[in-house]
Amino acid sequence: MKLDPQFVRAAGFRAFKIGYNPLNRVVYSDLQDWVSSRPSQGIGIKYVQEGEEQYEVDGQLYHVKAGQFLMVNHQQEVTAYVRSRKTVKGLCLYIDPEQVSNAYSLLGHSAEQLLEGQASAKPFEVRQRTYPVRHSPIESIVRSLLHNPQALHQNSGTLFEQLALAVVQKEFQVGKEVFAIPAKRRSTREELHQRLTIAKAYMLDNLSQPMLVSEVAREAALSEFHFIRTFRQAFGLSPNQFIQQERIRQAKALLRQPHLSVTDVAVQCGFSDLQYFSRTFKRLAGESPSRFRAQCQ
Repeated sequence: MKLDPQFVRAAGFRAFKIGYNPLNRVVYSDLQDWVSSRPSQGIGIKYVQEGEEQYEVDGQLYHVKAGQFLMVNHQQEVTAYVRSRKTVKGLCLYIDPEQVSNAYSLLGHSAEQLLEGQASAKPFEVRQRTYPVRHSPIESIVRSLLHNPQALHQNSGTLFEQLALAVVQKEFQVGKEVFAIPAKRRSTREELHQRLTIAKAYMLDNLSQPMLVSEVAREAALSEFHFIRTFRQAFGLSPNQFIQQERIRQAKALLRQPHLSVTDVAVQCGFSDLQYFSRTFKRLAGESPSRFRAQCQ
């Protein structure tokens, strides 16, 4: 594979073309007060590292915040806006839709996708939606490209194969969650899942703060009862269980940093009571925070 780092070099952009396929590109951006309107050349993954970007697709406005990404389809007309006094940093990945369709054929499809009609879609299309990057199939690829740009050179031969598989895996995952919501109309299930996704992003962004399920439900524009029930149907656990699970996941990462005390870790993960933090950590992780830290040394 040939890597051409000079494919695009304009103010605020660094774009790389992988091999000889013009639809496979990686674009790094550092922008302020910028507007662009053009068709997406390839299936696009638009990730925001710092700040916020706005996109208009099919008359729908998407606010993509730090830690989130938007997926758009090939040749979809996309208007992008950056309106900020501070530099907004992002990473856009463009993939040949044929490569994604091949990945879909390789992975096969489940009964849920057959019932949803996705299996017959040619070419393969993604849901034009925003998602938190955390725990998504593309997370490791995005993190690698951001924190180790040399990965673009080192893994140029497999990068877009991995991306294509990750895109299909994400669609399968979302399709399964949407199918689990017991609404009669597919459009209703899709809308409810989108609202739940907004709620999950809100929870992930506020793990260090006290959080009531009622306030998260308001973010999703759902009643508390409907939110709790639908969340459990889609994701297999309650909102409180999800919050605790993510706080303990974050705590594990922080406990690997020796300069932070266990109390510091508890506070940063939204626990005001150290004993409650220790009990919750032991219940979900199978050992105490101190023992977990000792094994990480």
